[in-house]
Parts: sequence; C-alpha cells; structure tokens
Amino acid sequence: MKAKKKTLREEIEYRLGMYFGLRSGALYVRDEKFGNQDQIMKQLESDVTQDVKFLAKKELDKSLASDLSFRDVALFYKNYLMKK
Repeated sequence: MKAKKKTLREEIEYRLGMYFGLRSGALYVRDEKFGNQDQIMKQLESDVTQDVKFLAKKELDKSLASDLSFRDVALFYKNYLMKK
C-alpha cells in the first residue's frame, strides 16, 4: 500500500505543530540524535520560513522580506495561506 504524499501545507502545519509543541513544553527532545531542543527549533524555523516564502511566491505572487521574524512568517501563513 502506498503512503499518501504530504502536501506542502501539511508539511508546514506539521512543522509548526512540532515547533509550538516544543516551545510550550508539551513535547521534548528525548534523545539528541538530531540535535538539542534549540538546534531542532532553529531548523524548524528555517524550514517553515523557507516553505512559507515559496508558497507565498507561488500562490500569491508575493515576496516576503528576508528580515521578517519567525512570528511574522507564522502569522502571514495563518492569515493568508492557511486553508480554512
């Protein structure tokens, strides 16, 4: 049986869930195989930012500024790109 390929939106929402779960303390890093919590959160921030910029360019023909904070990128996704 083939696994369903995740869409970019699903990937972004999964990574945002992981990020905010780690940040709130609901999730934790048990083994540091892929880095400690700070390194993992930085990687999640980077991945989400890159994917949101790509989606904004593709769907809205908008370029996001490179100096936006992660909070701004997450809010942009929520307000303009997330399917309701």
